[in-house]
Amino acid sequence: MAAYSATPTKAHYFFAQKWPIRVWTAGAMLISALAAAGACDPGMGTLTDWITLRSMAWAVVIALLLGWFSSILIGWLVLGPIYSRRALKNGAPFQVGDRVRILAGPYRDRICRVYALWQGYTVRVDLGEWEQRKLRDIFSPTQLLRELET
Repeated sequence: MAAYSATPTKAHYFFAQKWPIRVWTAGAMLISALAAAGACDPGMGTLTDWITLRSMAWAVVIALLLGWFSSILIGWLVLGPIYSRRALKNGAPFQVGDRVRILAGPYRDRICRVYALWQGYTVRVDLGEWEQRKLRDIFSPTQLLRELET
């Protein structure tokens, strides 16, 4: 098991709030839209001709969608291993009874215990009966940090 720290860093919070996924997706969409706009060879005539402008707008919208789908497909290959290593640095795999600190969401920095393993490596933490009924106590391994026992 990889070494982990009980003190959260900015990197812990960065990954817990899914910023790498957001940056990756936004970047892919931006590159696709710029490529489509450049391929349409916009000029001053584009601004005066509504048919050309509308065609260019459709090309950019389609490129944005293509960029979004492409970022998902390629993102699994690029970001998947990065998130796996981050989970190990956070103390994963977590087991029932582990004390963890929540790194993202409305319960940020709350320390609680894992009470159940959930689907796809996620775990459920003890936040109370209401959160349990509403399924608001489910967290991924990158959103939790194992607390060292004292």
